[in-house]
Amino acid sequence: MTKLKLLKTIAFLLLANGMLFSQAVDRLYLSLAQSGRIYDITAISPTPATAIALPAPLTTPNLSTTAANASNLAVGYDAAGDNPSNLVFLQSNIDAGSALYKNGNLVNGITMPAGLTIGGLATNNVPGPYFGNTYGFQTNTKTLYPIYPSGNAIPITGDAIWAAGTTLGTDTFFDYQNNIYMFLNNAGGTARYLYKISLATGTAVQVVQIAGTAATVASIQGMAYLQGYVFVASVLAGNTIEVRRINIFNGSSIVYATYTGGNNQNLDLGTVPYYVPFTFTCGQITQSSAIPFVKGIASNGQKFINIPISNVYAAGDYVINIAGADFNSSSTVTITTTTTSIQVPLNYNGNASGASGVRTLSVNLNGSSTACSVNVMVDEDTDGDTIGNSQDLDSDNDGILDIFECADAVVSTNFSSTDGTVTNFSAPAADLGFIFDVYTLDNSFNLNINGTNLSTSTLEFQPDQTENVRFLDGSTYGGGSVPQIYSMSGTAAAPLVRIIIHKNGAVNMYGSKTGGGPLFPLQLYNGNAFNPVIWNQNGANSVQLTQPVVGQTYITGRGQGLKNGFCDPDGDLISNQLDTDSDGDGCPDAIEGSETVKFEQVHSLSLANTDPNYPYRGQIKVLANGIATGSPSQVVSKVVNAYGVPEFVNYVQVNTTATAGAADNTDGTADVGQGIGDSQNAAVNACICYKPAVTAGTVLDTNHGISSLQRAGSNGSNWPMVRKGAWTALESKTKGFVPNRLTNAQIAAIPAANLIEGMMVYNITTDCLQINTDGTAAGWKCFSTQTCSDIN
Repeated sequence: MTKLKLLKTIAFLLLANGMLFSQAVDRLYLSLAQSGRIYDITAISPTPATAIALPAPLTTPNLSTTAANASNLAVGYDAAGDNPSNLVFLQSNIDAGSALYKNGNLVNGITMPAGLTIGGLATNNVPGPYFGNTYGFQTNTKTLYPIYPSGNAIPITGDAIWAAGTTLGTDTFFDYQNNIYMFLNNAGGTARYLYKISLATGTAVQVVQIAGTAATVASIQGMAYLQGYVFVASVLAGNTIEVRRINIFNGSSIVYATYTGGNNQNLDLGTVPYYVPFTFTCGQITQSSAIPFVKGIASNGQKFINIPISNVYAAGDYVINIAGADFNSSSTVTITTTTTSIQVPLNYNGNASGASGVRTLSVNLNGSSTACSVNVMVDEDTDGDTIGNSQDLDSDNDGILDIFECADAVVSTNFSSTDGTVTNFSAPAADLGFIFDVYTLDNSFNLNINGTNLSTSTLEFQPDQTENVRFLDGSTYGGGSVPQIYSMSGTAAAPLVRIIIHKNGAVNMYGSKTGGGPLFPLQLYNGNAFNPVIWNQNGANSVQLTQPVVGQTYITGRGQGLKNGFCDPDGDLISNQLDTDSDGDGCPDAIEGSETVKFEQVHSLSLANTDPNYPYRGQIKVLANGIATGSPSQVVSKVVNAYGVPEFVNYVQVNTTATAGAADNTDGTADVGQGIGDSQNAAVNACICYKPAVTAGTVLDTNHGISSLQRAGSNGSNWPMVRKGAWTALESKTKGFVPNRLTNAQIAAIPAANLIEGMMVYNITTDCLQINTDGTAAGWKCFSTQTCSDIN
């Protein structure tokens, strides 16, 4: 680089470990044409105004045999050489047509522009369209040249001061917005300014007026940026090099170091980092809350990302951009010199036609081509209740919990502990949760889930041990009609106590009042309460069982960590937890589950695709009372312990409306949701009535009949009176009963005034016996499925 007033710098991006650049590589380099060597002068001189010897030069590169080729220096990534991850030194002489050297080796085919003196080089290390490109200013002009790779000159325009002023030095550096910097003296030579020039437009904008010793120094041969400061170097008379440091924000300057050497030869400064007002720590960005977005549901700024920052060089208001499919937004944040983290809203637009799954978003400081990548999750909402599947305990709104419809065991361990022995379970990626079944117990225990105790106190089931567990109806073990818990036992099919830690971290606890009996909800009282539990759906989970020892102490049972499986007995490629007819028998799972859900309380599986409820086929459609209907979001509970489960099949304490589900406990258990029942057994269709005719009660004669056997009589022992319980009897050995046989067109032509509920015809177009159910043209129904009025 030349003595003619130069500037330069380079910026570096170290993507490893998610950092925008690593401070460990922030070095200030001096290239000296006197020796042909490069020196690391990062350390501040203890006596800045007193000349000291230069430190030992770097071993490589070494251009001592052609020292003038060390006049210009650039440090950066070798994108132009197709090695974008390699950091290299670029050096050259200032003369027109001079060769370019990379790490001391000649770069074939690249020279300084013909007929021009280039007084300084700099490599743009800002990721983006200019990454790894090296530029140089023509001496004493306002023209910028792409050097490596080579390109056309970039003329520069600016304000009145720029237009009338003269450049000082031709070295340069870059910032995060792909601006390149240069010093300028005003027309009268009474003021010196730092300008930034857009690589995209060639427009120069004044940054700051220089004050202090850097405002009056006669020449600047080298310039570079490092850690909030601009460094400039000049060769003075008497074989001395002087390095000054300029505050990039207020323009003040000081002497940073003075070195012996130079011998009035060209020199240059170079660094890797580019100017950025603060640094994102990409690898430590977190999301709050961590609950995924729900496909089709706009977030309305209810979620945020938290971005740790460091190296705050410039306080102020900054715009942070988030870009990605369905996530484009900009937010203004205020940064102070003490800010260590910023929070930025994540705005999802709720595009229902977009993809679910992991989205990779780009987060950047406005105007910067440097960005962090952040992964967020957009959850599928299969049942349309506005709750994503990963948080929805019943993802198809059939009332049967996902954890029972199709679960694969990550771990399934039987345990037997005595005298307080600790038992540990590991459940990695158990995305449905954990079921802890107790078969025998005396008489207390606690669980620790991922470092958090399940409850604030040990679960005590015995009255004389400060009992703190009871049934919702107020009954307790060892109190009244319920025996002491240690006097009963359960089995795998009918445990004594069951604790479910759901995929959303909610906890439900049930107990039996008799050995092998049904389960009923338990609650904590007497100062005990459940702690918030974090369950890792995609990571490791640890569950630890402990017992305080009081007299005889034991516990047996089984612990199961469960994940979503793929269960498809009907071969429709839909797993049971998302399939409203798991066995493919044409009867919804909601009806075939263990509780009494009737056909009219469920959306029909055969809805036309034009029906607005077509997406909800097979789902429970009634509110808790079993009568009023609602949308999927209105039907389900929003209480965490029953999140996404239709209230119709829940006990009152877990329903948002505080209304007991009308179908709950119709199977003998008060719980969240209903059991599987016959929903996965294609041999049983709960929509068909298999009950025989009722023959009990008063037997009545059939008083009307038509016979071809000529045996009608007039008293009770004659025909048709001997045929009991009918309105009419028909008999023949050679004849059949034939209702009116009509086509679809003929049936449609029956005058509306003549239609009567109960009218019957045989439809020869569809080959079925039809009956009119309501006296209207739309009331014709085929008899095609065996059933009766009290189907489940």
